[in-house]
Amino acid sequence: MEVNVDYVSACLVDLAGEVLVTSTLAGDNRRRRGDLVVGRAASAASACLASPAAAGRPLAGVGVALPGLVDSSRVLRRAPNLPALEGEDVGARLLEALGREDLAVVADNEANLAALAELVSNGEARRDFVLVSGEIGVGAGIVVAGEIFRGVRGLAGEIGHVLVDPAGPPCSCGARGCLEQVAGQEALLAGAGISTVAGPAGRALAARAGAGDLRALAAIERAGEALGVALASLVNLLDVPAVVLGGIYSELSPWLAAALATELDRRVVARSFAPVELGTSSLGGAAARGAGVAALRWVLDDPASWRARSLAAG
Repeated sequence: MEVNVDYVSACLVDLAGEVLVTSTLAGDNRRRRGDLVVGRAASAASACLASPAAAGRPLAGVGVALPGLVDSSRVLRRAPNLPALEGEDVGARLLEALGREDLAVVADNEANLAALAELVSNGEARRDFVLVSGEIGVGAGIVVAGEIFRGVRGLAGEIGHVLVDPAGPPCSCGARGCLEQVAGQEALLAGAGISTVAGPAGRALAARAGAGDLRALAAIERAGEALGVALASLVNLLDVPAVVLGGIYSELSPWLAAALATELDRRVVARSFAPVELGTSSLGGAAARGAGVAALRWVLDDPASWRARSLAAG
């Protein structure tokens, strides 16, 4: 499941990683108490577990995708857009809210888990790429040799706080001019002159762009340029051969990709002999799906231990 800034979403996946049922609750979580955010997440998860698709299927575990820095001990160390949950083991709190403390739980950054879903969905045909996920924040899931690159402490991938404009607006992280302030969902909506959204933001922006709205098109182009600047630095540093657009960027790719590709071509040092492939994710709810896949991995890696634990739990 995914706990994000403006929604919570849960899905039930089978052993093949296919989604059986989903449940999403929209609403801004930034000013809610942490227990209320966890309670909403538990409600979304419970809706999935109560569906006919869950009947007769033992629950192997729970995965949680989070919008911030999740360290190797599962603690959400920093979440500028969701401060009420900072310092919390959100996975453990979710199990408590569900009354299922017997289950295994994993937690990770939402972009990492979206990248895991992308990796699994294409049968690992693409084993080296960065998935850039656009939500209110901007995250990067970096995949190298078929594995998520998390850094020494599990905190890698915070591309949303890469500097793209030293004189830019202040960011919730405390710095100025971060990528999120140009290419994040709220920056895109503000640039397009959209004050309220009835439904998903990506859909609203795509509708404006598709209708030829000049403000929307300009905001999306600026976001594409800023993404290109940040991603070119990442490609130059890590030699990642492919970029995949996820989150709202997948919906906006028809208008976003050209500006992004131009910056990659301008700034990637090896472009003449090692061009960067630019693709778009076709997965909806990728982070929640990836969380489900992560929760299943320990079962698939050691089914005997899972069976013994299930029997002990009754």
